[in-house]
Amino acid sequence: MSQIKMTGKMLYLRYSFPCAKGRCDRKEITPDDLEELTRLVKNGEEPIESFLNHCFPLSFGPFTLCSEKKYPGNKWSVESVRYFWRNEHGRNGDERVNLCHTEKAIVVREFLCDLKEGGILVSLAFPGSHNSFPGINFYGLDLKKGDEVELHQKWVVEKS
Repeated sequence: MSQIKMTGKMLYLRYSFPCAKGRCDRKEITPDDLEELTRLVKNGEEPIESFLNHCFPLSFGPFTLCSEKKYPGNKWSVESVRYFWRNEHGRNGDERVNLCHTEKAIVVREFLCDLKEGGILVSLAFPGSHNSFPGINFYGLDLKKGDEVELHQKWVVEKS
């Protein structure tokens, strides 16, 4: 998956996707929606805007407002999406779940075990910390010890 030319909508989906199963469990999206989101992510396909809005309305509205203000005319640029997720999401009341924001972490090591749900287990640490914690490299990014990454729900979304 990491060899695909990333678009803004694809990056938005990568940041949103860690919340998809929980949204399905809470019946906020259907199992068919979850299946389609999973297919899009696994195949590296670009989702349509209305489907992103349908599946992730709590972040979509604030993203739209942020991008109109910060990146007028470039809503779906990779830079606009990245800015929103790294600087705004979960910090201004756009999520019901407190602390649903992205975080920067450093790769300590990648384990050679595939997870049942998909992805590879990764050992991470917050900058300046000596304590590590597990994360998921679901998108198959080429990670090395010392790489800085962006996390959402402990999923590695992209390198910083």
